[in-house]
Amino acid sequence: MRESETLKKVRRILRKNYELNHHFNKDQIFDEILFIFFSWRTPIIKAESIYQAVKSKFPDRNALMHFDEESWFRILESGGKAKDKAKII
Repeated sequence: MRESETLKKVRRILRKNYELNHHFNKDQIFDEILFIFFSWRTPIIKAESIYQAVKSKFPDRNALMHFDEESWFRILESGGKAKDKAKII
């Protein structure tokens, strides 16, 4: 069984057994990693808000690579560990 088929099967089983509707999971792996990063030491609702703001301003992820530390800090400052996250990025 291909990996994607396995993941689809696991997702169906989890939804059937746990009725999970939405946990802010993203469709693209880069988006998922970005969201997980935003959610570090930040309430999940705030992390989603930051994620949505970034995605609406910069739908092309390549644009994110041109930010400097100060720009990232301004984007992340409403969540936890903003200075640390800005340095890491």
